[in-house]
Amino acid sequence: MHANLDILTHKFSQLFPTLSKDPKLVEEILSESPVIELEVGKSMVETGKNIQMIPLVLFGSLKVYRENDQGNELYLYHISKGDVCVASFHCTNSMNLSKIKAVAVEESEILAIPARLMPKLMKNHPMWFQFVINQWQLKFEDLLETIDEVAYSHLDKRLLQYLKKHTEAENVQVLHLTHAQIAQELGSKREVISRLLKKLEQDNIVKLGRHKITIL
Repeated sequence: MHANLDILTHKFSQLFPTLSKDPKLVEEILSESPVIELEVGKSMVETGKNIQMIPLVLFGSLKVYRENDQGNELYLYHISKGDVCVASFHCTNSMNLSKIKAVAVEESEILAIPARLMPKLMKNHPMWFQFVINQWQLKFEDLLETIDEVAYSHLDKRLLQYLKKHTEAENVQVLHLTHAQIAQELGSKREVISRLLKKLEQDNIVKLGRHKITIL
C-alpha cells in the first residue's frame, strides 16, 4: 500500500478520469502497483526480456523503439503523461518476450501495474477493457504514420516529422539529441543527417548546437 495513497489517487483521477469512474478498479490498481521513478536514459522495458508489469506514465515521457538482433533501433512513438505502454500488453505472460525498448527521455514517474492483474482487470472492469482498446487504437495510428514515413517519405521529410514528434511529445523547443542518435533511429548515416540538419539551419528552421537542436 502506498504511504501517500490519497495524493496518488488524486493524481490518478486527473490523468485517467474515465478509469476513475470505477472506484474498485482504481483501488485494485493502486493497492497492487508500485510507483517507479526513472532517470533520463533509464530503460523501463527492454528487448528480449519478460515484461512483468504494465507501465502507466504519471509524469514525464518515454521513447519507444523497435530493436533488431544487430542492435539497430527504429523510433516508433512516445508515451507521455496519461499514456500506457501498449506494446507491453502482448508480453504479459512468460511465453512472450518484449520486442520493443522503452527509455525515459526526461525524469519520469511510472505506475507499474503487475502483469498478473491484466486478465482480472480485463474481465471484471469494462472501463479498463475500453481504455486498453482506445490506447491500442491511438498507438496503432502512430505506427501507421511511422510506416508511411519509412515507406513513402524522403529522408528530409522524415527528419522534419521526427523533430516535430519529439518537440510535441516532450513539450520542448530544444531537443538534446546527437546527429548519430538521430541517424540510428531513422536508419540512416550520421553524415547524411548532419547535412540535412545543416540545410534546415540554413533555412532558419532549426538552430544547431553541441548535442542539441533548437526548433525555430
